Amino acid sequence: MTMAKEKAGRIPLLTSEEMRRADAATSEKIGIPSLVLMERAALSMREEIEKRFPPCSVAILCGTGNNGADGLALARLLCDAGYEVHPLLMEEEGKAGSSFARQKGILDALGITVKVYEHGDVSCLAPKIAVDALFGTGLSRAPEGKYAAAIADMHAAKEHGVFVLACDIPSGISSDTGEVLGMAVRADLTVTFGFEKLGSILFPGCLYSKETLVKDIGIPEAAVEERSGCYTIHGESLPALLPNRSPAGNKGTFGKVLLVAGSSGMAGAALLSSEAAGRAGAGMVKLFTEEGNRTIVQTRRPECLLATWQEERSEKALCDLRASMDWADVIAAGSGMGKGPVQKALLQEILSYAETAPLRRSRKKKSFLLDADALRLVAEENLYENLQRAGAHAPILLTPHMGEAAALLQTTIPDLQVHALEKGAAFSRKEQVTLLLKDARSFVFDPSQEEVYVNTTGNDALATAGSGDCLAGICAALLAQGLAPAAAGRTGALVHGLAAEKLAGALGTRGVLASDLPKAMARVLAEAEQERSIDERWEHC
Repeated sequence: MTMAKEKAGRIPLLTSEEMRRADAATSEKIGIPSLVLMERAALSMREEIEKRFPPCSVAILCGTGNNGADGLALARLLCDAGYEVHPLLMEEEGKAGSSFARQKGILDALGITVKVYEHGDVSCLAPKIAVDALFGTGLSRAPEGKYAAAIADMHAAKEHGVFVLACDIPSGISSDTGEVLGMAVRADLTVTFGFEKLGSILFPGCLYSKETLVKDIGIPEAAVEERSGCYTIHGESLPALLPNRSPAGNKGTFGKVLLVAGSSGMAGAALLSSEAAGRAGAGMVKLFTEEGNRTIVQTRRPECLLATWQEERSEKALCDLRASMDWADVIAAGSGMGKGPVQKALLQEILSYAETAPLRRSRKKKSFLLDADALRLVAEENLYENLQRAGAHAPILLTPHMGEAAALLQTTIPDLQVHALEKGAAFSRKEQVTLLLKDARSFVFDPSQEEVYVNTTGNDALATAGSGDCLAGICAALLAQGLAPAAAGRTGALVHGLAAEKLAGALGTRGVLASDLPKAMARVLAEAEQERSIDERWEHC
């Protein structure tokens, strides 16, 4: 995949400190005055208000920082447009020379009345719209006193039908983690400036605005070069992310996937992961599963090659596994695999094989994927050194959900949910593996890059047994078609989420089964492929 395709459609997600530095660099290094940026921010909010409401009553609650200054600039622009505006200030005066003080001075000069906020003012005014311009991205602690009262006042007004617009990010939401800092504004619309904020797309922060719009206010990309590298990718970018697929290809061209999946009583995991791999474009899929699954696999997945293991014949199982790994381009293990002695031996053999993979002559460089029970085994049997040695020699993608990741990273689920970015990145670098951490928002960590990708597609339809097995199959197929682990993780999570959105539209999130996902995913891929040009389809043929 070319570098241009690798970076196609990626959307930066900024932390509060990164946004502060970008603002400062724009004004101080590049020379675009901060008041120009503020004017454009206010104009973007007025534009959205005018789209939705004719002139009406608007209450604007303003803190004393830049967010409050944006609110004061909006008050002036709305007055010019014929709206009845009530600027409500948390403090009568701001710091001398600050943007807030300058914007208030402009309102004073124009004779626009401002008022110091008192508890209940929003409810008493009964405006059509309430604008939250209290804190913005810089908040790091829970709102207190008058600020807490103002947030409560907006809550009460919203319950009586007042439309709430948040300036940049709902006040009370951490821009860095999405955490609710005590209490937060629940917005109908958030207009954010320059770049989307990381906290606005993470849970629970993303639940505090029904809609978020990113508005260009003139901050150039050159102002945000020094940053931690958090990105997301939207569904519109999928066509550019797909691996090239030659119209003249054959089943060998599109890769051979070996799935070590399905212990006794867990045939479903093997069926789901194998169908997902096939639907995602793998040329050949082979299942290495427990002998008791033979009949159901041959009945339900006749297109799959099949090999089996028996717990009482572990040496033969290891011999058959080695032969299957020699055949495969991608070895994916863990879905419903089980955690008994034979499974431990199989996993150790896979990790040992990965360690020596570069020494083997192969048509393609072999890639590896570990999911579910394979990851539990690494944690429970302390196979970290094996994993680290394997990761140093071969491309490996891990796809844990939060419970598996907490065990793997030797922490708790609540701790991991708060510190997912730093803990995931540290683990990925230490073990030299790519990590796709699955949750309501999934993260992809690449040990060779500082960049972290956050997947925002999907919904709670994916909170069903077998969903993760499907994702493992998708990612294995993408690896087989030539994507690197990080690209396969990003693209696989994107397709998985888009398939869930498609299904939820037809069945609702409650009614989706994991067995619905492979075909829905195939439709997502078909639609994306249709959007690719003929030149793209024949690229590198």
